[in-house]
Amino acid sequence: MRDLLQRHPFLLLTVALAGGIACGDALYFRQLMPLPANTSRITLFCIAIALLFITHYCARKIRFRPLFTLTITVLCWMLGMMLSGDQLHTTRFSPPPTATDYAVTIEEQPERKARSILCRVTDDTTRQQYLLYLAPDSAAAALTRGDRLWVHARLSPPRNFHADSSFDYARYLTRKGISGTGYVASGYWQQAGHDDTRTWSQRARDYRAHIVEIYRKLGFSGDNLGVLSALTVGHKEELSEEIRNTYAVTGVAHVLALSGLHIGILYALCLIVVGKGRRRRILGTLLFVLPVLWAFALLTGLSASVVRSVIMFSLLALSHLSPDRRPYTLNILLATAFFMLLFRPLWLFDVGFQLSFVAVASIHFIQPRLYRLLPQSGTRLLQWRAFSYFFGLFTVAIAAQAGTAPLISFYFHRLPVHFLWTNLCIVPLVGLCLCTAGIMLLLTPFTSVLQQGTAWLLNVLLNTQHRLLHLVEQLPMASIETGQTDGWDILFYYFFLVGAIRCMDACTVRNVYFTLISLLLLIIHSIVLRSFFL
Repeated sequence: MRDLLQRHPFLLLTVALAGGIACGDALYFRQLMPLPANTSRITLFCIAIALLFITHYCARKIRFRPLFTLTITVLCWMLGMMLSGDQLHTTRFSPPPTATDYAVTIEEQPERKARSILCRVTDDTTRQQYLLYLAPDSAAAALTRGDRLWVHARLSPPRNFHADSSFDYARYLTRKGISGTGYVASGYWQQAGHDDTRTWSQRARDYRAHIVEIYRKLGFSGDNLGVLSALTVGHKEELSEEIRNTYAVTGVAHVLALSGLHIGILYALCLIVVGKGRRRRILGTLLFVLPVLWAFALLTGLSASVVRSVIMFSLLALSHLSPDRRPYTLNILLATAFFMLLFRPLWLFDVGFQLSFVAVASIHFIQPRLYRLLPQSGTRLLQWRAFSYFFGLFTVAIAAQAGTAPLISFYFHRLPVHFLWTNLCIVPLVGLCLCTAGIMLLLTPFTSVLQQGTAWLLNVLLNTQHRLLHLVEQLPMASIETGQTDGWDILFYYFFLVGAIRCMDACTVRNVYFTLISLLLLIIHSIVLRSFFL
């Protein structure tokens, strides 16, 4: 255990911080988390620094280093509780019992719903954010981001509409920073001006909308436009429910969420541009690779999965500049999670954040062990680079699915069956689509037949991708319903997975017993207890 913590120092820090954030979240929603004053925060910070120095001195004096480690762990736990509590307290909202006038500014482009127009707005006085549902008339349809409004409405804190639903919608909105929601009827609002100032994220949304408009002018429409916008700039508003369901059922919904696949392709293209040579690699990384990666993250809206991928590839690029050039992938992953949670503690409860980190960790631990199961010596197939590449994709797909299966079952109550060969076909196609889209955008200043030809080729690739997925979707048992999955199922599953990984390394009696007992507990809880007692 000591050797593990020495090789991965961020393991304990990240686990303690995440535990503190989860504890602070639970205490807040049970109304047990008081909001400390600014003076209390300063006092706590001074006490923490003094405690670190004292325990470090005592640990060296009595030669008991775990004392200092324990102190850091407790402080990270307390820090996580304080950060999550502070962020949740900013959404606390006590609305008046009757309808009131509010001066608000629309923060994002309004979204048309079935029976209303949804506007995410910021209160000009309190700076809290609300979700306003405006009656769908011509005036509401003409609203844009930055419009200032006077609204007369009765707002209420987020609440659950279906008491029997397992999804806590009120907690979800609170974690997203929403303080209240309300319906605004026609005639109960009026426009009071327009705010031309734009934040970096708002400018990024404008650039993203401009790129989507370029796609429209080049002839993309329907599902092709929606998928292309999601693949390249993370714009998912054009995606239909049918195509979303197709990608989910076939097990390739991850390609629609910008993540490590997309950032990895961009990183590889940047390295090709930079070229070889130590001096060129150092200057290229600092002056070209890192700015391009973070500019792309800003363009796509700084989602949790994109930020995670960009931080990881940034640290990976910087680690390659060291003389030994040995990137410690797991430690980079843990450091990324730690600093992301320091910046946005409530990202811990984001589904994309959880799936992204679990998938990368699963690939890191499981994929090399699966790849080693194929005999390396005397196998001519492995000497064929194409087979080696596809077998690598095969093991990556298995590793990622094995790690994320309980979370997918917990959140979506469905697991894809044909994900293996679907990923083998779709991932290379997605890579071709991304490279073709990049070339097409680079040709934008030079409108020509070449750009139109590139757009035609991209349409062909997208149509091929959709046909393959529709064929898989029509296969028998394309996906299976998993029913309700709870936290104990997830815990026992990961115990079993850890045991299986240990058995791959050393198939000892202890490891086999641990794996079988974990599997037995999982079966008893998920099948026996739930079927007959729960």
